Amino acid sequence: MNIYLFGSTTLSGKAFINFNKNKFDKIYPFSRRKSVSKYYIDLKSPESFSLVDNQHYVIVSFVPIWDLSDFLKYILDFNKDKLKNLKGIYACSSTSAQTKRFESNLFDKNLSIKLLDSENKLIKIAEELGISCHIIRPTLIYGSIDNYKDKNISKILKIMRTLRIIMIPDTSGLRQPIHANQLVEVIYYLLKKSYEENKTNRNIISVGGDIILNYKDMIEKLKSSLYENDKAKNCLILIIPNRLFF
Repeated sequence: MNIYLFGSTTLSGKAFINFNKNKFDKIYPFSRRKSVSKYYIDLKSPESFSLVDNQHYVIVSFVPIWDLSDFLKYILDFNKDKLKNLKGIYACSSTSAQTKRFESNLFDKNLSIKLLDSENKLIKIAEELGISCHIIRPTLIYGSIDNYKDKNISKILKIMRTLRIIMIPDTSGLRQPIHANQLVEVIYYLLKKSYEENKTNRNIISVGGDIILNYKDMIEKLKSSLYENDKAKNCLILIIPNRLFF
């Protein structure tokens, strides 16, 4: 089965390419950066999408799910012929779709609504096409592969290396960080299972890593994993009451 990979220049995209070498007929890494891939696509300009050949294919996506759902809806409405050989969609969303639903601030609530709307749109598209759709909701993705870094832990480390003190609330939600390699193993499992069983399934799966911990514990664990000469080692973690923090 050929794979059209969207988000090939993300950390997860790079991990997917590394993990899936020689496991499928062909992986086509699409990107809007022409310097890194000959398979060009700009999801916000759906007319830029061209099929590689007339073979069956699935889409594996690590781009924002709202960009993917809008893109596929446009293709479905205006150029459906490009989807005639599409056999499945494997798209990354976020556990924020569920966990942010009841947050007090408007930004988090709107994020949840945006994610849920996009997920529902993808499933409806899959239903209309009669194909499988697997939506994977990872938690905090982390990792580093070559020059590709995550947008979570790497940013925290950058702050810790710049500031002498960081302040965090004494009570925070739990995290379950998942490494990019673990995430792609989940997707590969779903791909393999769908290929072997030849069934049409549509589902939403929340995934996390091996450890559940709060924000303070996560940062402490991060500090302990660094080399002794790393500047982040000297960053003081200041715990303050939630009311004062907010």
